[in-house]
Amino acid sequence: MAFHRMNKILEIDRESMCAVIQLGVINADLQKEVALHGLMYPPDPAILAAGMVPTTLELMDRTVLDVISDYGGAQFNAQAQALLLIEVNGDKDLVEKQGKRIEALCREKGAIAVDRAHTPVRHLSRPLRSRPKRGENDAPSKILDAISGLELIELENNRAGSICCGGGGNLEMTDPALSGTLSKRRIEEIRKTGAEKVVTACQQCVRTLKGQTRREKMAIEVMDITTVVARALRNV
Repeated sequence: MAFHRMNKILEIDRESMCAVIQLGVINADLQKEVALHGLMYPPDPAILAAGMVPTTLELMDRTVLDVISDYGGAQFNAQAQALLLIEVNGDKDLVEKQGKRIEALCREKGAIAVDRAHTPVRHLSRPLRSRPKRGENDAPSKILDAISGLELIELENNRAGSICCGGGGNLEMTDPALSGTLSKRRIEEIRKTGAEKVVTACQQCVRTLKGQTRREKMAIEVMDITTVVARALRNV
């Protein structure tokens, strides 16, 4: 399947640091476009050095690990200066082959330890498995409660009962009609609250709900929670 004609950059949202692009957009072209907005999207040729493209490649440095330990009690190797999370996807044989190669590369580069997930249970992280019991879903609302001048209004369907905004899994690309229906339903729920601003910790929600409020010409500002916190800190 060829995607070379799907080469359009649909939207660049400077405030939420998100871009909506089609599958065939070249990284270098995206970088040129975001540069016009004072941003940078650096391509990462090193990710292709071994001929593999991980589904997920995330780095948490020591500062972040310490924050996670203080908050949730998770324990990390005291000598580790960073934690690298790598995920591959595909059929069983391909995943096994790439998993072994990635493990070998990590050890060659001096990793202190490499922990592979060999079972479906291990694929789901311990913090994620325990999340419903620990109340982490309440954390964003607790942050908002700590900011003076804000009145927090919870939507009728919240936390575990939240309604999808229509952006999950990049639904806009695969089924725009269904995505629009879901976002309209969520916007209607927001409209009933009479709120002036919508705050979310989900980048998909920021993008999808912003687009829907623009289409319906609603005077509601959709914001990422980090933007709210940043504004509050500037006023301290």
